Amino acid sequence: AGAGGGGANGASGSNVGSSVGELTSLEELSLERNVAANDAMLAAIALRCPALRKLDLRSSGVMPAGLVLFVRSARCAPRLTSLLLGGTTDSLDDAGLAAVATRLPVLHTLDLSLHRGVGPDGITALAKAGALRRLRISRNDLVTADSLMQLARSGRMRSIVAVNCDLKVEKQLRQMQQALL
Repeated sequence: AGAGGGGANGASGSNVGSSVGELTSLEELSLERNVAANDAMLAAIALRCPALRKLDLRSSGVMPAGLVLFVRSARCAPRLTSLLLGGTTDSLDDAGLAAVATRLPVLHTLDLSLHRGVGPDGITALAKAGALRRLRISRNDLVTADSLMQLARSGRMRSIVAVNCDLKVEKQLRQMQQALL
């Protein structure tokens, strides 16, 4: 008993919990473009992947409530440095982003592409968070150049990518660019 695993061979959604149980040394996990990656799978990862440092959930089936539960309960939360959430099924809002910012103390890379519910308050929460260095936010009509500038002024940021935001924000971003020159 215990010599083999078997969970890596053809794991199905119905036994994902037992398969995930074998991933205690996993540091990087990409579930990009996998709609089967849902809140239930994320809950199992939270409990059974304590060494996780990088998690890619872009275009997955994870919902905001599942993500907030993940950051509140994940054993890997103190070590998670990269969280890619672009294009997940539904958008985080400012409160959800604040939970991410406060519960992931060493997070340095965050992708919020297509998270249209994130506004200035969410970006402000990121500015107050400890370690964030890289943010990608695109196709967002709520975020403001002022909030992005506050984040940039935190002194930690190395990269802010704001693509296809609201035209009003685009004008503000051009003003921000001028301020930086």
